Amino acid sequence: MTPPVLFGNNPLTALWGTSAQNVWAAGFDGKILRYDGAIWAVVPSSVPTNQGRHINTIWGSSASDVWAGGYSSTLTHFDGTTWSLSTSPPVALFGLWGTSASNVWVVGGWDVNGRMSHFNGSTWSTVTTYPNSLQSIWGSAANDVWAVGLSGFMLHHDGQSWSTVPSGTSAHLWTIWGASATNVWAAGAGTIRHFNGSVWAEAHDTQGAAVVAIWGSSASNVFAVGNNGRIFHFDGVSWSAMSSPTIAHLRAIWGSSANDVWAVGDGGTILHYH
Repeated sequence: MTPPVLFGNNPLTALWGTSAQNVWAAGFDGKILRYDGAIWAVVPSSVPTNQGRHINTIWGSSASDVWAGGYSSTLTHFDGTTWSLSTSPPVALFGLWGTSASNVWVVGGWDVNGRMSHFNGSTWSTVTTYPNSLQSIWGSAANDVWAVGLSGFMLHHDGQSWSTVPSGTSAHLWTIWGASATNVWAAGAGTIRHFNGSVWAEAHDTQGAAVVAIWGSSASNVFAVGNNGRIFHFDGVSWSAMSSPTIAHLRAIWGSSANDVWAVGDGGTILHYH
């Protein structure tokens, strides 16, 4: 990781892109940034400032169909030209993922109030509510989608319905990502867990370090980031701690390839691995 670039003082908490020349980052007070392959710049987000509308998650089906969601029911959409506010489920939003412009999921909640909503290409509708806040969502396909949340709460969607799945932990799970349907990672408060297609089990004890985001370019190149600038790497065999150029809490990670990985966090921190 290169030395951190500081972009303002507010935390950056979301990160996603379509290529090395099109990367989005967002964070507190509705701030949205875009990297064009050369520089990061602030982009008008349509999100009102000074209202606690912090953005927690970004995902898109293409460069012209991007969603960003966060606190205070904030949900904004980018059509390739401008960002515009959208009608949102009435809850804090923490995770977005989908398979197309007409199949998008968002998860969120607060403490014991978890919520799952779906976008069919025209409208958002609440699918159901849950006893635990949902923090992250990822899938390998429309019929293989995972969601995780507080107190080890975990759900799986088989294309027809959602069902609870034993995660094997009561720790808060903040993030989920996979290389395939039989190689999925979930992480959170002191733990990184792995799904082999049959069961979930602990793969790495982070010694109390909170992991809040995971991304990989392949099954043998996976990164996890979290509090106090902690960075972990999986090489296909084992997890190990990486040297970090910052002690700022890292909140999100995404890359276009194994040699182009971004991480963002508190204090406007932006890290680049290349």
